[in-house]
Amino acid sequence: MFPPIFYVGIAGLFAGLIASRVLCERAVRLLSAQEKLTLLDNFSRLRAYGAIPLLLVAGIFFAIASLPESIMLPLYFGGWALLAGYIAWQSLYVHKRLRELGISEAYRAAFTRAQWCSRAGFIALFACMTGVILR
Repeated sequence: MFPPIFYVGIAGLFAGLIASRVLCERAVRLLSAQEKLTLLDNFSRLRAYGAIPLLLVAGIFFAIASLPESIMLPLYFGGWALLAGYIAWQSLYVHKRLRELGISEAYRAAFTRAQWCSRAGFIALFACMTGVILR
């Protein structure tokens, strides 16, 4: 149904997300017990509701697949723009909050590397999906 490049993009997304998760788990080892509690207390709502915007964007992508091409492309790129905006907002918010909470620099650097792995997965998916859509 989908061309092979689409599956390459999906694999890239999952690889980025898994690598990000592994790096985050390793980064947690750099924290003191008090810092771990501080993170749990201050980011519980973000963890609980953080996937909602991603689900909305995924819904947009599935919905636009059945639309005529004349409106599909603007909605496709608009959906990616929304996702990029959400990722940028979340990144800025989390990094600002980590600094405010006094979380160690070593953890913040490790967390940043983990976020870039996740972003690389999304970029791979975007590149591959865009290649499929623009054919």
